[in-house]
Amino acid sequence: MNKPIAVTLVVLVLLVLVYFFGGSPDSENVPEETAGLKAFQEMNLDEVAKIVIAKGKAEPVELVKRDGTWYVASRWDFEADPERIEKILGGLRKIESPALVGERDASHPDFEVNDIKGGFLTLFDREGKKLSRLVIGKTAPSANFRVADVFVRFGDDKETFRVRSDIRGDANLYSSDVEAKRYLKTKLFELDEGSEIVSVRIQRPGEDDLLVERRSRVK
Repeated sequence: MNKPIAVTLVVLVLLVLVYFFGGSPDSENVPEETAGLKAFQEMNLDEVAKIVIAKGKAEPVELVKRDGTWYVASRWDFEADPERIEKILGGLRKIESPALVGERDASHPDFEVNDIKGGFLTLFDREGKKLSRLVIGKTAPSANFRVADVFVRFGDDKETFRVRSDIRGDANLYSSDVEAKRYLKTKLFELDEGSEIVSVRIQRPGEDDLLVERRSRVK
C-alpha cells in the first residue's frame, strides 16, 4: 500500500475514534447542564412566594408574599417595598444564556461566590418548596457601561457563570452584610393637603413609638 495512503487511513481511523469516544473537539468547553442551573431555568418566577436573602454575618432577610402583598417577615411582618421586590424579580428574569467562567471550588473566592463574600438568594413557592438558589458574587468587568454583568453560582453547583443582569444591585447586595431595613416600604401613607389629621403615632414592637406631627410653617 502506498505510504501516504496508509498514513491518511490511520488519521481517519483516529478521527473516527475521537468522534465516537472522545466527543466533539469543543466538548471540553461546553459543560453539561448543571443541576442548579437547570432548576433555575425551569423555575416559574410567577410561583415565587418567599425570598430569603443572606450575606455576611447578619440575620437573613425573609420576604413573604401573602394575598398579593409582600412583607418583610424577619422585620415584624412590615410591608416590603414593592419596587424593590419588582427589581429583584426583574433582575432574575434578565438572567439568560449564562457563560461559564469557573468550574472548581478553588475559584469561588476570585468571583466572590463563596460563603464569605457571596450573597445568597433562595426562592420558595407558596407551599414552602425550594425552587432555586443563587450565590451572587462581584460585578464582572465590562467595557460596556450601559449593561451590568455579575458572577453567579446556581444551587450547590461548583460552576461559576457570568450573567448579564444587575441582580446584585437589584437585591441590595453591595454591602458586606444584608440589612432588613433596605427592603421595607418607607412610604406608609400620604395625607391630603386639606386633611384634618395633625399627628400620627406609629407603634414599633420592642422599640419606642414614633410620633409624627403636622405643624404650620412659621413665617
